[in-house]
Amino acid sequence: MRNALKLSASTVLMYGLVFVVTPILSRLYQPELFGEWGVFAGVVSIVSFILCLCYDQALVGEKDERNVFPIMVLCLLSALAVCIVTCGVMLFGAWMGWRFFTGFPSLSLLAAFLLLHALNMLFLAFANWCEAYGKMSVNNLLIGVTQALFRLLLGGRWAKWIKGNGLIIGTVLSQGVATCFMLWAIRKRLKEVCLRDYCGWNQLKVLALRYRKYPLYDAPSMLLAMSASNVSLLLLSVYYSKSEIGCYSVVLQLLLLPMTFVGSAIGKTYFRDISKCDKPEQMKSVTMFVLRVMAVLSLLPILFLTFGGDFVVAWFLGDRWMLAGRLALCLSLWTWSFTLVQPLLPLYRKLGLQQIMLRFDILHFGAALLAIGFGIIRHYTIEEVALLYAVCVSVVKLWLLRDILKRACIKRQEIPLWYWCVSLLIVCCWLIRLVGIRCGTFPC
Repeated sequence: MRNALKLSASTVLMYGLVFVVTPILSRLYQPELFGEWGVFAGVVSIVSFILCLCYDQALVGEKDERNVFPIMVLCLLSALAVCIVTCGVMLFGAWMGWRFFTGFPSLSLLAAFLLLHALNMLFLAFANWCEAYGKMSVNNLLIGVTQALFRLLLGGRWAKWIKGNGLIIGTVLSQGVATCFMLWAIRKRLKEVCLRDYCGWNQLKVLALRYRKYPLYDAPSMLLAMSASNVSLLLLSVYYSKSEIGCYSVVLQLLLLPMTFVGSAIGKTYFRDISKCDKPEQMKSVTMFVLRVMAVLSLLPILFLTFGGDFVVAWFLGDRWMLAGRLALCLSLWTWSFTLVQPLLPLYRKLGLQQIMLRFDILHFGAALLAIGFGIIRHYTIEEVALLYAVCVSVVKLWLLRDILKRACIKRQEIPLWYWCVSLLIVCCWLIRLVGIRCGTFPC
């Protein structure tokens, strides 16, 4: 858990910096520019999770050092192929004149970011394999510092010298700085592994077949799980104004803070820890410990937003962002369920049951599309659509949690009764608050 806390602290600082500068950025940039950035980030978020076809996860759990370099080559080849396909799809859509593709902010920046992000993912996976958690922590912190700095400069002093969206350009530049740092940080160990081991096509074929479940099940599963919210954002961008989409994208960024905190820190170390477990009792013990930690952390966002945090969000962002506070309240249920379940998903990878996880992710993706599509057809406001989306996907996530507890041999009686009671109480207060706003009982 010490390694998880080390990574968690750096992740908190990284996104804490983003959080601190958000009210400044919301005054430097118009909501429409945040809308453009939201569309760009939506595409990036969808593609980035499958850049290496999840072979980077195989690298983390690899026990034979001789296979490390070939797996890294597999990751690079996969990332290059995914980047080419993505850019090809974007060009084809623009050539066909489809509205989303013709209005996309910048294809060149998208290609640059994906390539840099693929390298950063690979270097982070290698550092995780080496258990170099300190360097991973510095990488997280560096991304937060440089992203905040570049965005502030491009929105203020350097605004007149650039042509484009400073939010997007700043994101790409910060990714480049972090990638260069990771390459420098792991250069010695990377050189030892790469120069000593030979990588041939036959070895690549053997490893690709051995870890075939990662691209066949893990990659589609992660794509569906992590793209549900981003696909929803892209769909909403077609039917709602850029100002509304700007508010929605900013809220997603703020709500993703706890999700990224647990996903990138506790989730990574959890997978590393259970990979070393040889007995079911050990795996159950590690899973139970992570579950207890997440049971507390996952309740904090919905607790904060239910009891007035939405007003804080609106005040924090400025007068032009009142809609953002209400959207944050509507989506807080989704934050709770997602944060609770996401770090435990590596259990399926450990048990070799990625196909089960894929089924749940297909159901999750379908529920998200159904909620968004129904809301659009019924001409709901963007707040009503967000609420419908949060409820539908949360039901699927809680069903997934039930299956995870079953796979880990954890009985519901082993989970403290106070957690069920507190969770139910907070959700009831959340519902009462929403009904009160809808009926005009509470201010909105």
